[in-house]
Amino acid sequence: MKVGIITDHMDGKPSGMGNYVKHLVQNLLLFDIDLWLFHGKNNIITDPGVKSLYKRSNEVKISNFLPRGNLHMYPVFLLNYKLDIIHYPSQSISPIFWIGNTKKVVTIHGVAPFILPRTQNKRWPIYLSLTLKYLSGKFDHVITVSESEKSNLCKILKINPKKVSVIYHGVDRNLFSPPINRERALEDIQRKYKFNGPFIFHISSLSPKKNLPCLIKAFKEFKQFGFPHKLVIGGGSRDRIFQYKKFSQKLNIEKEVIFVGRLGDELPKFYASADVFVFPSFHEGFGLPILEAMSCGCPVITSNRYSMPEVAGNAAILVDPYSSKDLTNALFKLLINEKLREEKIKAAVKRSKDFDWYNSAKQTYAVYKSLLSC
Repeated sequence: MKVGIITDHMDGKPSGMGNYVKHLVQNLLLFDIDLWLFHGKNNIITDPGVKSLYKRSNEVKISNFLPRGNLHMYPVFLLNYKLDIIHYPSQSISPIFWIGNTKKVVTIHGVAPFILPRTQNKRWPIYLSLTLKYLSGKFDHVITVSESEKSNLCKILKINPKKVSVIYHGVDRNLFSPPINRERALEDIQRKYKFNGPFIFHISSLSPKKNLPCLIKAFKEFKQFGFPHKLVIGGGSRDRIFQYKKFSQKLNIEKEVIFVGRLGDELPKFYASADVFVFPSFHEGFGLPILEAMSCGCPVITSNRYSMPEVAGNAAILVDPYSSKDLTNALFKLLINEKLREEKIKAAVKRSKDFDWYNSAKQTYAVYKSLLSC
């Protein structure tokens, strides 16, 4: 079986898409598969882990032949490799899907631009409607990351449900696991980021669909009960951080809200030492931070919409993302009731064990095999 995977998202700034591609490739290499990686973003692979993956597979850098961004030329080069299957693991679809007899697989992580167009870049709904809707009939198979998103795909893009497989993300338990010394992890974070006391944690891209205004409003209401907690917010661009700093200032809560920017190796420490992880997104295709937090033994409050209840199971407290009062009450309930908190921590760790990157790759491999047996 000769399979090509477009790996543009695998190297660069940490992202959910990048994690997916990286762990998928890493685990597919454990199977009997002739794997070819096509990387078109730049000529230099910077991530050491990604470099090692390329050394263990057939390395083909399309960027050696093409100016950056000329994805419309992919099919010309890919035809030379006589692949059985080409897998594009993101919905940033290129005309790669016009390749002749090669079986075509795409992973669609979410269709938020169709569901919540006001929270997206204005160009995205137009782009997706022109690509996904038009090309959906050309895919031999679609992988998506939750039953919730499968339902959305079949309804919005009119894709035959038989052509869609749900394959959940996994979690890297070498990185995300309960700490041996939680107090030490907390001290390290407090020292570096210069704050005292316990904290509530959130991390995301800080895009509009992540619902930061509701979180900050709920936190202000929560502080009126006299809790000593800070709200620590990770991720986001400089512009978005500045935007929510200004929002915190308007609410006169800026001294209690700490923005730590993008986090790399320190991220597990934040999950593990936070008193609670809050993720009140309006929509997620999966919601990987929920799983990472649970795997670190952090109790979770998340939205009761779309995939989030599916991922969290009974291990999290679910809230209405449109109600800051609902979120405030959940924070109060979880942090005033130590027994409930311990129950949620145990449930979170247990629930996280249901998700595994090896199993994700195994199910993806099964999709490949089924396509070639048709």
